[in-house]
Amino acid sequence: MKTHDTIDNTRPTSARIYDYMLGGSHHFEPDRLVAEQILSVFPQARVAAQVNRGFLRRAVRFMIESGVQQFLDIGSGIPATRNVHEVAQAQCPAARILYVDIDPVAVAHGAQILADNDRAAMIQGDLRKLQEIFDHPKAGQLLDLSQPLGLICGAVFHFFPDEAEVRSILNRLRNRMATNSQLALSHSTLDGIPLAVTQSAERLYASFKSPLRHRSRAEVEALFEGLDLVEPGVVYSASWHPDGPDDLFFAEPELSHAVAGVARKR
Repeated sequence: MKTHDTIDNTRPTSARIYDYMLGGSHHFEPDRLVAEQILSVFPQARVAAQVNRGFLRRAVRFMIESGVQQFLDIGSGIPATRNVHEVAQAQCPAARILYVDIDPVAVAHGAQILADNDRAAMIQGDLRKLQEIFDHPKAGQLLDLSQPLGLICGAVFHFFPDEAEVRSILNRLRNRMATNSQLALSHSTLDGIPLAVTQSAERLYASFKSPLRHRSRAEVEALFEGLDLVEPGVVYSASWHPDGPDDLFFAEPELSHAVAGVARKR
């Protein structure tokens, strides 16, 4: 697969902004500036990023308990502490994980993190070029698409404003999934956010070169078309199988600024 090895540290990327929000160290000044702009509108954004990561951990545990032993995380960002491979392999040491991200910085750091893990790897790839992802040698080594797959698309599709493109990507991914595979998806939303705040947010995001496309819960639910949503369906990410009342945003789940769900392929 063709890769783009040049690292441009003058333009912010979603992976590095997310890393900054999570308290990581793999980011540059432009990433921090955009993150601080977001925090000026959504002061809870840093915690919301942690809530999204919490959803992904719970979803992975759910999939493992359902018998899934291989995972494809597309748009993963940097696989830092308590990410998919750590959660999955803690419950099932034989679990295999392939991370994919378009950002070469994320891929470089991910490769370092996973250097001693022969059941996990990270490659550079683009959701718009799925064939290149599946043709990559690491995909052939780690994934058996005849068996149930845990597909993770966490906080990635709000960077795709075109509805038809999102549905096309998900349709092609769904066609690759074997019976009993599962999709975990989270997505930014402005549902439940005061109007004045949403208007400020829309102005801010519109100023970015890659503006976000927030979707309502109903719109995100429609992205699971062709799959069977597991209970409780598409809900605020903080409300999806919470561990308990001490979870972040447990009492005010709308502050998680995202909705999420898991669905199974028949």
